[in-house]
Amino acid sequence: MANKRVKRLKLDAAIVKRLENKNIITCKDILTKSSLELMKITGVSCKKINAVISLAGRSCCPQAQSASELSKKGASFFATSFQQLDRVLHGGLPMSSLTEIAGPPGCGKTQTSILLCVMAALPISLGGLDSSVIYIDTESAFSAQRLVEVAQCRFPSYFNSDERLVNLTNKVTIHNVTTCSDLLYRLQNLEEEMIRKNVKLIVVDSIASLIRKEYDNSVSGNLILRSNILSKQATQLKYLAESFNIPVVITNQITTRLKSSKHDEKTTNSYGDDIEPETFVTAALGDSWTHSVNTRLLIQYVDGQYRQVPQTLIIQFRLISFKFIQAVTVEIYPYSPVWTVYKKCCFSKVWTFYKHFFSFYLFM
Repeated sequence: MANKRVKRLKLDAAIVKRLENKNIITCKDILTKSSLELMKITGVSCKKINAVISLAGRSCCPQAQSASELSKKGASFFATSFQQLDRVLHGGLPMSSLTEIAGPPGCGKTQTSILLCVMAALPISLGGLDSSVIYIDTESAFSAQRLVEVAQCRFPSYFNSDERLVNLTNKVTIHNVTTCSDLLYRLQNLEEEMIRKNVKLIVVDSIASLIRKEYDNSVSGNLILRSNILSKQATQLKYLAESFNIPVVITNQITTRLKSSKHDEKTTNSYGDDIEPETFVTAALGDSWTHSVNTRLLIQYVDGQYRQVPQTLIIQFRLISFKFIQAVTVEIYPYSPVWTVYKKCCFSKVWTFYKHFFSFYLFM
């Protein structure tokens, strides 16, 4: 990728320092300069500068691999801790790819993302990644309190001390972004932070929020601009996922679409009554974004007791249904196993999702 940092090219430290002093930070910056300009900046020979330019060029281009090399790598997954969901996903969320969680407001997209943050911070012996997390929040929906609550309720035997809870919160870095260009800039400048903090999970919550606010499809030309910015964001996310062999989780909103073009206009039945075009609910942002996503989990309401999660892979489509119960308000006292940080009474609504051994807690 053109935004790969010069520091990662394994160049001589003196050359890197001179380049950075002239604000040449990425491979793109090197390739936009002439050989003569780079020679003046670094003070090295033409031969060495050509080698630097060649190295920067190769780093920007995807490396060709044989099918044999790809098969030897095998598939690796990030377990979600939900046994039935992991079974359907053949082990969990796939590494080196983009996983999208889409659904209507209030269905648990952010809560699931927070739980995945907890899983990433857990030791490897408990099924985690023992790593840090970068959480990019576009809706100001992240709650540190819920992070602690979910951790204590899901893994009470491990998160049984303030020290471990503090360690958990220190491992999750939240970036608040407010515009599409800000999000793209943040993604393009994550590499150094990921290396420094040992990041093995990136969460973007949500990808549709900024796009829908900034680009109105009814305005001429906005659709092209929207597609361009989404393409750049998806390319950068895929680059990070593949370069660091990590899962990238993205939440998305939903939209309603017509099933086929032949229903674009109202039709009538044999009694002369108008028939509305047949529609279905799907993830937002259109087909171009859909093709950028490797795994999609679409959470849907069924009725007051059930939700369903169609899980779409490249050649598979599965449907998981599970039931949830809204428990009565639970009074939580100091030093209780559910909440130990606050030394006073507090109240929380506990939402329990379960089907067989597929269960977890979400706090509303």
